[in-house]
Amino acid sequence: MNSVEPKLRSFGGRAFRPTASKTIYRGWPAVASLAALSLAGFMLTSAACGQQAQTDPLADTQLSSAQLAERTLHRRAVEAVVWGMPAVNYDLMYQAMVRDAKAGAGSNKIVYWSRLSDWKNQTLTPNPDSVYFMPFLDTKDVGPVVLEIPPADEGGSITGSVMDCWQAALEDVGPSGVDKGKGGKCLILPPGYKEKIPDGYIVLPSDNFQGYALLRSIPDRRRRGRGEGRRVREAREALPAVAG
Repeated sequence: MNSVEPKLRSFGGRAFRPTASKTIYRGWPAVASLAALSLAGFMLTSAACGQQAQTDPLADTQLSSAQLAERTLHRRAVEAVVWGMPAVNYDLMYQAMVRDAKAGAGSNKIVYWSRLSDWKNQTLTPNPDSVYFMPFLDTKDVGPVVLEIPPADEGGSITGSVMDCWQAALEDVGPSGVDKGKGGKCLILPPGYKEKIPDGYIVLPSDNFQGYALLRSIPDRRRRGRGEGRRVREAREALPAVAG
C-alpha cells in the first residue's frame, strides 16, 4: 500500500474515508412507512385476489372505465407493498436494534445473540443451532467500512450475506461465499466512491449508504461444546470494534 491512510472507521479492520459523499436520498423511509401501513390491507385482499378469477361475475364481461381504474389502483397498491417490503423489513430490524436491544440511534453497531435460541425467541425461521450477528452499517458520514470475517476451521464457520437497505445482496460470505471459508476483510463502499482501494480487501460497492449483514456462527456439531463458545468470542472481538 503506497498511500498514507487517513482516519479510519471499521469493524475489526480498516477502511478509507472518502473525500466526498453523495447526498443520501431520504425518500425511501416515507415510502416504506406507507407500504407498511398498506401491508395489513394487502394481507386481507391477497386471498380475495386468488379467488377473483373464479368468483368475479365481471370476469367475462366488458368493464367500465371506473371499474378498470379501480382494478388498476388495486394492482398498483399491491405492487407498491411488495416493492417496499425489503426496505420495511430492514427498517423494522433497525428499529428493533435501537429500541429492543437498547443500542440507541445510529448505525455501525452490531446486534448478536448471546446464546442459541429457544421457543422464547420469536424470530421467524431462525436456525436453532446457530448464533446470529447483525452488523448495521451506514457509510454516509464515516466512509467505507470494513467487516472482517474470520476463517472457517474445525470449530465451525461464520456464514451469511452482506446486503444494502433494500436487502439486495452485495456478497455472501463463508465457505460458500466470496471468501470460500478463508475469511477476509469485506470493504463496503458508499455510492460513487472513487478513491484508490488498497490490496487485501474484498471490495463490495453499494448503491446505498445504509446496509446490514446477517451472519450466523455455525458450529461443527461434533465439536459444539469446545468450538462454539470460542468462535462467538472471536466474532465479538473482531466485529464490534470501531476505530476512531
